Amino acid sequence: MRTTTAIFRIKRQSKMDRSDPHICRYCGNVLKSKSSLRQHEISHTGTGKGYTCCDKVFFSKANLNRHRCHVHGEEKAFVCTKCS
Repeated sequence: MRTTTAIFRIKRQSKMDRSDPHICRYCGNVLKSKSSLRQHEISHTGTGKGYTCCDKVFFSKANLNRHRCHVHGEEKAFVCTKCS
């Protein structure tokens, strides 16, 4: 038996597969969603807020955090709400 979440994911993926591809006007990269395309194009234009580390610029905080974790070995500081 499938969970509601699994069914939602299947429906969402099916919708994405049917939608028109979103093509980057700068490099021709094909992305599946309009929001992904918008975020991708920021990397070409340099518009928007940038996060810097190691003389590199990241246009999303998630990419900066991924860089910090993989390159610098930094981990997120997790504070347990029950034991802290």
